Amino acid sequence: MKKVEKTKWRVLYGLLLIFMMNACITSEDVKPENDDDDNDEEVIDEENDETVDLAVLGVTPADGSTDVDPNLAEILIEFSKPIDLGTVENSTFSLAREGSNTTEYATITQSGSTVIFKFDNPGLDEGYTYFLRITTGVKDKEGNALSETFSSTFTISGDNDRPTLESSSIGLGGVDADVEANTSIVLTFSETIDSGSLSGITLTNTDDNTEVEMEVSQEGRKVTLSPSGMKENTNYFLVIPQGLADLSGNTLYAMIRIRFKTAKTPVDLPEWYEGLWYDSAGKLAFQIDLGATESTIFVDGAAYRFDSKNVTKLEDQFENRKYQVDTEFGSVSKVFYLRDVGNTNKLEVSHVSSDSHYIEHAKVNAQTVNHVEYSDFGGGSFSQEVYGTWYERDSNGNVKNSFTMTNRGQWSVYLEDSRGKLRIDLHTEAIYWEPVGYSESKFADISVMANSSPY
Repeated sequence: MKKVEKTKWRVLYGLLLIFMMNACITSEDVKPENDDDDNDEEVIDEENDETVDLAVLGVTPADGSTDVDPNLAEILIEFSKPIDLGTVENSTFSLAREGSNTTEYATITQSGSTVIFKFDNPGLDEGYTYFLRITTGVKDKEGNALSETFSSTFTISGDNDRPTLESSSIGLGGVDADVEANTSIVLTFSETIDSGSLSGITLTNTDDNTEVEMEVSQEGRKVTLSPSGMKENTNYFLVIPQGLADLSGNTLYAMIRIRFKTAKTPVDLPEWYEGLWYDSAGKLAFQIDLGATESTIFVDGAAYRFDSKNVTKLEDQFENRKYQVDTEFGSVSKVFYLRDVGNTNKLEVSHVSSDSHYIEHAKVNAQTVNHVEYSDFGGGSFSQEVYGTWYERDSNGNVKNSFTMTNRGQWSVYLEDSRGKLRIDLHTEAIYWEPVGYSESKFADISVMANSSPY
């Protein structure tokens, strides 16, 4: 009985001792939570923590960057933790230029959780945008995939726009027949062209397949071509090569070809060409009417029309002018070659060529003339007023003599009276008198000739 009681007291004593020890602990014995020396908080290794998702945290150059140095050497991609470089391949990690599917060649290394994309051949294309793409095929070292595909872009500083031809003084296509032969050709581009690439521009005469020499000058975006020796009414072919480049080296999209035709210089026929023209038999051969905008040659009841652009001056020498007149009568085209010899009463015409088969015509010839005037000896005239009878009148219109017509040749009219013979020569434009018993001599020059008499 005593042994049991002794044991109970020992237990009570032990409990009391524990209670007293706990009571002796004060607030001064508790360390602050932020005491580094006694901080027992658990440290987490984020780089290898499977609870952290693999993600891209940032990229250099930053997404959307512009004016990036063309000599950019590397791209830095910061991940949330290190990746398995074995999962990096073209299908999962790519950098391509706009308009291209080719991945830029680079060496890829890793420093901690930063991946370094170092170019094998630095020197990106100026003015272009590059696209960086990292797919979910990229994994961390524990095999966890990138949480989502990452995309980023940046643009290299510089110009990559190809130049274009905005306008041309000779048009941009087709055949323009309004180009003057002595004109310069002005080309306006979208930007300034490198003068070193202008030498490739050529101009060819396609009618005889010869190249035309040109002087080339430049002012800003405008390039002026000054050809030497372009001909009228001739076809030409201007070629601007694809290699034409701007100051950044960007070339045209394609070669530019422009065909054009030079115009004829408008030529006005001499005013005295207008009128009725007779052949040597005195028959009306043709009539010429010269209008302000349109002219006409009437032949055998047909009206062949033309304007000054249809007239070409072939020769313009003294007393030997020659013209080519291209005319149309409905759908029929006809060429007239007209030649004069400085005599306003004569006009030679050929329908064959400019050098042959000319036929002489006259407004007034011996078959048609009925009146001539002279200014010598105070002036006077000879007129046929009654068929077969010609009268000589003084400058006041008073009859002096009468003559009988004996013959008409191609260029002369033959008259006579009791005093002698008179010949009116329209070829030499003179009047000759042969008194009875004397030889013929010149009496006077003809100043006016006409097919009708005013009396």
